[in-house]
Amino acid sequence: MDSPLPALHPIVLSHISSPPFEYSPKGLTFKGHLRGSVADLKQWLFPKRKSDPPPNKVKDWWVAQLRLYGFDVKASTKKEDVIDALKSALASGLDGPPWDLLELERKLKREFLLRNEEERQKEYLLLSEEERAEKYSERFLTEKFFNGVNNERLLALEVDPLGRSFGQVHMAAAMLGLYSVTACGPQRRVWTIIGKKKRHVIKRKVAIEEEGFDWESKKRAAKRRRRAAEREEVEQRRQKLEAGGEGSFKDVEGEWSIQCPMMDKECRKVHRSMSIFFDSPPTSSDGRSEKDYMFNYVYRRRDGYGSEDGGSDSEDDDELCYGSEDHDEGEEEDDSPILYANFKMGLYEGMLRSRVDDHPAQSSSFPVRNVEFNWRGIDMSGLISFSLDSNSNVGSFDFISKTRLKGVFNRWPFTGTKVSEAPDNTRDVWEDYSREAYERANVARCRR
Repeated sequence: MDSPLPALHPIVLSHISSPPFEYSPKGLTFKGHLRGSVADLKQWLFPKRKSDPPPNKVKDWWVAQLRLYGFDVKASTKKEDVIDALKSALASGLDGPPWDLLELERKLKREFLLRNEEERQKEYLLLSEEERAEKYSERFLTEKFFNGVNNERLLALEVDPLGRSFGQVHMAAAMLGLYSVTACGPQRRVWTIIGKKKRHVIKRKVAIEEEGFDWESKKRAAKRRRRAAEREEVEQRRQKLEAGGEGSFKDVEGEWSIQCPMMDKECRKVHRSMSIFFDSPPTSSDGRSEKDYMFNYVYRRRDGYGSEDGGSDSEDDDELCYGSEDHDEGEEEDDSPILYANFKMGLYEGMLRSRVDDHPAQSSSFPVRNVEFNWRGIDMSGLISFSLDSNSNVGSFDFISKTRLKGVFNRWPFTGTKVSEAPDNTRDVWEDYSREAYERANVARCRR
């Protein structure tokens, strides 16, 4: 008497060959095509409505039907002739494959099951316990808990909770009368715990979950420490910048983006910027350095403007006098570069320059505070604005670092952020915003 055949599943073998046929888990095939039932073939080839065409199958499929029902077909036979031959066979009473073909099919099925079992056994020995539990759940648990020699009392397996076989493990355990639960342990690894006694299973579950909670707590604490260290590092960098930090005053040269909320309220919100650079201080007509940029000069004219007696002490028609400066012979003038900037502030566009008096050295470290400046520019109506006294067209900078500043432009406080190391190549000329330029522009407006 033949021994019982092994089960088909799990399937590890794709097919076996017996030319011209193959046997797969689905049955006997010819060139990969299965045999269609007689009922289906009759329905397709002899439809109730004559207008219905046969199913659109490739030639090999139609050839496979004839071969799987025991008919020989030449490779050169046309598809239409193959279909006609199958129709003739069905019309002649074809009701199934011949006996010899059925016997071949039974033989191949037996061989397939035996070879599949052999391959299964080879694979089983190479698998880990978790893989065995997933793919061969019942067999694995039977061997572990009911082998009659060294039976397990408790088993913890790391089975993939998202895998298709996850539920099979619990189902196999229930079928064998075992208890099974799932627990989340350290590193969020999911464990399947299986045992004969429920209290043992629950005890192990609690232990694993406590380990998981402890791991999560340590992970959160480490994350908090890391974030605190990052915040401390950021704060140290900020304090370093506030206290001076890296770089020197010369590093403020470049393009700056300016924010001025108070000016936004008085005119539409526009992009404000300053292009800061360093250049030599201005010189007077006789070559001496200017000490004040606030137009604190007096125009003396022959018509009496600027003198009590209406006369003029100068041989020239107009003389620019520096009333607040007395230069001694041999006095050395400071020709160190000073700060300039072309600005676009919305209400005004023009040029500013810092005062020579108490101007910080380019090597000064940050913060560099109270860098006073004068400015000239054109307002929104096109009128040139320049200072006639020391209280107008003024402002100051506080450079917190080489990338941050705050300041006052007339009465408007502003802040700035450096956006480029290179200042704009287009630079205005201070004299473009002088009294003479103002008068020329005023005359031009009057002539319109």
